[in-house]
Amino acid sequence: MAAPESGRRELAGWKEIADYLRMNVRTAQKWEAEKGLPVRRYPGEKGRVYAYTGEICAWKEGHGPANDRLWGRWKMLLAGTALAAGVVAAGLLLRPGQPPADYRVEPNHFVALDGQGKELWRCRPPQAAHWTTYQHPELRAQQVSFLDLDGDSRVETLFKLLAAPPLEYAVALLCFSQDGRLKWEFRPGRKVATATQTFSEHYRLSQFTTLSLPGRKGKYVVVTSCHDWSWPNQIVLLSPEGKIAGEYWHSGHLLALGIADVDGDGVEEILAGDVSNARRRAVLVVLDPRRLYGASREPEGDPHQLQGFATGAEKRIIYFPRTCITEATSQPYDHTQSIKVAGTSIDVVVIPGHSRSADTYLIYRFDRELNLLGVTPPDVLGARHRELERAGKLDHALGPRDFEQWKQIEVIQR
Repeated sequence: MAAPESGRRELAGWKEIADYLRMNVRTAQKWEAEKGLPVRRYPGEKGRVYAYTGEICAWKEGHGPANDRLWGRWKMLLAGTALAAGVVAAGLLLRPGQPPADYRVEPNHFVALDGQGKELWRCRPPQAAHWTTYQHPELRAQQVSFLDLDGDSRVETLFKLLAAPPLEYAVALLCFSQDGRLKWEFRPGRKVATATQTFSEHYRLSQFTTLSLPGRKGKYVVVTSCHDWSWPNQIVLLSPEGKIAGEYWHSGHLLALGIADVDGDGVEEILAGDVSNARRRAVLVVLDPRRLYGASREPEGDPHQLQGFATGAEKRIIYFPRTCITEATSQPYDHTQSIKVAGTSIDVVVIPGHSRSADTYLIYRFDRELNLLGVTPPDVLGARHRELERAGKLDHALGPRDFEQWKQIEVIQR
C-alpha cells in the first residue's frame, strides 16, 4: 500500500470522498459508521461533510481491505464460541491478557495500547469523539486513567468522552474493562432550579479523579461538571460499579479538583474550587465523600440559591478575597484555577478576574490541614498592577498592604 499522503487536500461532500476511495457513496458512509473513516462535519444539524486526503490515507494503513480479510478469518475461526461473542461486543480484541498503558482516539473508536504503542483492543464509544483534541500533549493525561478500579487486579480504563462538533465538550465518563468491554457509562447533570429559573439537564463534564474509602474495596470516582451555558455545578461520587454514591450541588463553578486527608482521620476529602457566584469570590470547598449531599447555602434571598436540596454538607469553605486588580478592571469574580496536593503542602492558584489568564495569578500555600502558610504572586502580576497604575485605575503601588489584603481569607468550618 502506498505511503500516506502528507498533504491535507480537502474532499468536499460524500461524492468526492467516495470517488477518492473508488467506491460508491453508500459504502463510504457505511465505512464511516462501522470502521471509523475520518469524515468531518461543519457545525449545524445538517452540516456539510468533508475529509482530508492525508487523514484518509493514514487511516487506510490500519483499516484497509487486508485488515478486513484478516478480521473476517478470525471471526470464522471464533464463530459459535463464547469468545467470539465477547470479541464482537468489544470491537476488535487483539491481546486480551495485557493491561493498557496508553491510548489513541480515532473519530469513531477508542484504541487501547500497550507500553510500546501496540494495539490491544478498540471499542466504539456510544457517541463520536472530538478525536483531534486527544492529540494535544498537555491534555492527553487529563482525559484517560488506567487503574484497578474494582480491586480485582485487572486494569480498568476511565475515558472522558469529548463529543465531536458541534458540542466539542465532555459529555460522559466511560469505564472499559481490561479486555475492552464497556462496563458502565456516566452522563452528568439533571434539571435543577432556583426560585426564578430552571436549568436544563445538559452539563459539561469538567474533571474526574479517584479516591479510596476505608473498609471499602476498590476506588471511588469523583466527577465535577458544570451546566452547558450557566453556573450550576454538580459533584458526584461514583462507586467502582459506576453507581452514584453521593451528590453535591454548588451555586457556581467548581472545575478544579484535588484529593487530600486534611483532618488526619485517614479519610481522603474532596477539594473542589473555582467560583462562588453568590459571593463573587474564588472559593475552595472541602467535602467528605462519605457525606456528600445537598447544595451550597447562599445568603438569604440570593437569586443563585438552588431549590429542593438540603443544606450542603461541606466540612469547610474557604473564600478568597477579591483583589484590587479585580475591582480596577470591573471583573465580576476571581476564580480558583487549580489545586495541587504535594508533599506537606497544598497549593491553590487563584486568578484575579473571571478571564482565565495563565500569567496573572496568586499562589495560596496551605499546610496539609489547610492552614494558610503564605501567598506568592508571580512577577507578571506586579507588571499588571503597574499597568493599571499608569492607566489611572489604581491609586497605589504594589506593596505590603496588598500582601496583607491577599491573606484575608474567610474560613467557614462545619
